[in-house]
Amino acid sequence: MTHLVPFTVEGKDIYNPTAPFENNGEMIIAARVESRDSETDSETRFFRKNRAGEWRMEENGSKFAMQDPFVTKIDGKLILGGVKVDWTSGIYTTEFYIGQNINNLKYLTCGPAGMKDIRLVKLKDDRLGVFTRPQGEVGGLGKIGFTTIDKLAELNASVIKQARLIEDQFGEKRWGGVNQAILLANGNIGILGHVAEFEVDGCKRYSVMVFEFNP
Repeated sequence: MTHLVPFTVEGKDIYNPTAPFENNGEMIIAARVESRDSETDSETRFFRKNRAGEWRMEENGSKFAMQDPFVTKIDGKLILGGVKVDWTSGIYTTEFYIGQNINNLKYLTCGPAGMKDIRLVKLKDDRLGVFTRPQGEVGGLGKIGFTTIDKLAELNASVIKQARLIEDQFGEKRWGGVNQAILLANGNIGILGHVAEFEVDGCKRYSVMVFEFNP
């Protein structure tokens, strides 16, 4: 059953939220907040649910100049990521922040310029899985790559850029990416993602995809 999740911020649009996650015993959602007529003021903000069932923004809480937030927890640490855009050059990168909770997140690293949909997941053997989405000469319109690292300290743009593509997943006229990666009981990774293509009129059409990946 589909239902609307009521967010409350006056005069702003709120979308691309994360799934609720635990923060110091409370459930929190991070979401993209911006003006209706411009995305240059995009921020990632945090929301708590009130007694009326509405998700209220933390007015004095942490905020990040990033779009499309995502979260994961690795070794007890909260990892927040999002897309940072340089509005002067138009270049964007995926940035990562780490901390014990949403109030003490510190910069960790960033991905290669022009790459979105980088996601992390703790594997059954304690390594870290890294899903990527290169475009251009390697990935065309955008394909999913995968690599592993032994610890977060190894995560950097160079490592991310060298991930191998998952072959035969999209045709040349489609692109897609990972939105969330979840370790399954069998040791495989459950993927929630998206696949997209251009309509005849040039508009983009996005669809949800789900698959299981053996690392």
